[in-house]
Amino acid sequence: MQGREDDGRGPARSTAIGAGNAMNGVERYILANLAKVMAAVLLTTVSVVCLVRSLEFINYIVNHGLSVTVYLYLIVLLMPSLMLLVLPVALFISVMFVYGKLSQDSEILAMRACGISLKALSRPACIVAGATVALGFAMSLYFIPLSFKEFKDIEYFVRFRMANMVIREGQFNRIGDKVTVYMRERLGEGALVGVLIQDDRDPKKSVTILAEHAVLTRTGDIYRIGLEQGNIQEFDRATQRVSVVYFDRYVLEVDSNELEGGGRRERGIAERHIGELLNPPTATRRDMELRGKALAEGHQRLSSPFLALTYTAIALVALFAGAFNRRGSPLRLVAAGASVATIQVTHMLVVNAASLATPLLPAIHLVVAVPGLVCAWLLFDQDRHAPRPPRFLTWARRLPAAEAR
Repeated sequence: MQGREDDGRGPARSTAIGAGNAMNGVERYILANLAKVMAAVLLTTVSVVCLVRSLEFINYIVNHGLSVTVYLYLIVLLMPSLMLLVLPVALFISVMFVYGKLSQDSEILAMRACGISLKALSRPACIVAGATVALGFAMSLYFIPLSFKEFKDIEYFVRFRMANMVIREGQFNRIGDKVTVYMRERLGEGALVGVLIQDDRDPKKSVTILAEHAVLTRTGDIYRIGLEQGNIQEFDRATQRVSVVYFDRYVLEVDSNELEGGGRRERGIAERHIGELLNPPTATRRDMELRGKALAEGHQRLSSPFLALTYTAIALVALFAGAFNRRGSPLRLVAAGASVATIQVTHMLVVNAASLATPLLPAIHLVVAVPGLVCAWLLFDQDRHAPRPPRFLTWARRLPAAEAR
């Protein structure tokens, strides 16, 4: 009797195990394709965006002597903010491509005929979306403020310090706000001919220096201009008198910390960590002015990673909702792309509006969450109403086991 019972249950158990193995194999197959396409799309998109974003630094390589190493380092520092923007879109493109290709090859139809549900077919996309969300949070909460601070420090040095000390022939070159340098000709490394310097750092007097030759050097934060064969004209603003002193050699020193606001750079909103953004300081008037921007930036960092889930849900609904079509539905694909573009633009507009009106801060999360929840419900409803095997077939399979008992 026990032997018959085992004979009746054995095939059912082996069938279930086989179905489970097939399910895992299908998920691994889809997951591998998604990972490959996602990596390719992400690499291509980030490369293009980095190339466009980095064109502004070409000027510093050509005109200001910025090394290629520093240039590449600046590109690397831009990666976290670009990744946060590109990751959800790259995932959407990958899901549409992989599942669309499976549909065209009738693989989705074969999987559905084997009894695999839409929930099971969607699981690999959800796994990749979950990993993308985790990576997005790592970028938004840690790497973006860290890299952006380093990026701004280097950009500030290149733009306001190194660029200010690049003196061009036949032009009046500004060194900070108070010093202007003109030269007629450059002979070599730091050697200048026919030099005029206007120094207004002292509020009590204005100094004009004329020299036949000059040499520009730097020691630490101090720039030294060694002048030869010239004169110094000082204009006293109080007495309105001019005094002239002739010299054979004279050295003018300019502290780099005096350039552009005393060498101090105000921290930008993007350089602050999430705690500072959600609880911004209000000690000064400037802090009050930046409070709305800080709050909007903080809520944007918390909501942006979830765009990966929303875009994945939109792609799956566009592919699986409605009647199955092996060739796909161009109208649904276009609608899905338009929906993603609309959500992306709306999200940015709401963030900008929330920086001016803080009551709109919850709308930042609603723009991301509502479309994703709606698409998830549509997908679940589609799977719930999908055709199932007739119940009598299930009963028929159980009859031999019942008769054996």
